[in-house]
Amino acid sequence: MLNLSERQAVTMHVTFNLNASFISPFITINAPAETPELQHLATNISQLTNSQLIAGISPRGTRELVPVDQIIRIHTDAKHMVMETKATTYTLPQRIYQLKQLLPSDLFLQLSSGELVNRQHIRHFSLTPSGQVLLSTGATTFVSRRCMQQIRKEFLK
Repeated sequence: MLNLSERQAVTMHVTFNLNASFISPFITINAPAETPELQHLATNISQLTNSQLIAGISPRGTRELVPVDQIIRIHTDAKHMVMETKATTYTLPQRIYQLKQLLPSDLFLQLSSGELVNRQHIRHFSLTPSGQVLLSTGATTFVSRRCMQQIRKEFLK
């Protein structure tokens, strides 16, 4: 394990290669070998450039943009759509079916007609008929029978 004082200072050079034949921008990392630090850099670049934002109304009444990966779950509460993050909750104007189309399906799982959950925040999932789901926040929610069939097909492939 390297001590921070033992690490060599690495200078990163940034070069633009502009060419009209490129259809869309892309980033290439050039190095003598792939290292954990470079893998971490690639992950951070990917998250930064591919980050999707959802606009929500904060408890203060201001409109704020929230990165999708910070969302824990989205659910209905007293006829309002609520988006939960670690920091706070937001009210959303969209309906659940609109959000399901908007959000990445590899990141969000529909548990019922009124709830989407970020897969990264599922701590425990029970495939019993009650379909209990424990989230990273400690909250417990349940899967509807209709969604349970789809989830079983997906997780028991």
